Amino acid sequence: ASEARLRAIIEAEPECVKIVDAEGRIVQMNAAGLAMIEAESFEQVRGQKIIGFVSPEQREAYRIFGNDVLAGRRGTLEFEITSLKGRHLWLDTHAVPLREQQDGRPQMLAVTRDITERKQAEAVLRRLNESLEQRVAERTADLERARREADGANRAKSAFLATMSHEIRTPMNGVVGMVDVLAQSSLSEHQAGLLKTIRESANGLLGIIDDILDFSKIEAGRLELEQVPVSIGDLVEGLCNSLVPVAARKGVELSV
Repeated sequence: ASEARLRAIIEAEPECVKIVDAEGRIVQMNAAGLAMIEAESFEQVRGQKIIGFVSPEQREAYRIFGNDVLAGRRGTLEFEITSLKGRHLWLDTHAVPLREQQDGRPQMLAVTRDITERKQAEAVLRRLNESLEQRVAERTADLERARREADGANRAKSAFLATMSHEIRTPMNGVVGMVDVLAQSSLSEHQAGLLKTIRESANGLLGIIDDILDFSKIEAGRLELEQVPVSIGDLVEGLCNSLVPVAARKGVELSV
């Protein structure tokens, strides 16, 4: 009666419950286990070795697991099997040793559940992670390429500014030189005033050119600041003098 009661409990268990002998052969398996491996009856699998169902690449891990349990240690293992009808399943097995047998040889009692859906979900998640990592790597490479291109364009711009600034400075130095020569000649007061405006405008343009060159120094980290006396009155007067002709053409009186 006790054995019948125990067998009824095992048969009602929704997970696979099986007993395996020391050689790994199936001694007992409940209905849930038979359904899991797609067996028509227990007689179809009686005496078969469990390891024959296990995927070839995982058989060594299962062999070590089984030996450990038969040696007296509890164990847990996830592995893939192929059912009698060719369906691939992932199983999670918890096993304990059974020692009180008539022949004195140990057996293994195992409870196994189907974790195929979980493994499939993990595989999908793993593929998504790999895809995401690949996209991040590609995006990082794109950004690095864009950064290099931007740096190259920036260096080209700086080189262009520096070159053009020097090219502009050369003729402007000629203009300033000729203004100084002209200032030594006989000029009327009005002409001298105009010449002064030309000199101040030319020097202002040279100052702008120097400022453009400073951009290259800033990017190279070589800009040096200096403190020098400045006459605000002369600065404003020179600025206004350079703008008087423009203002006059528009009928605007500009004075300081």
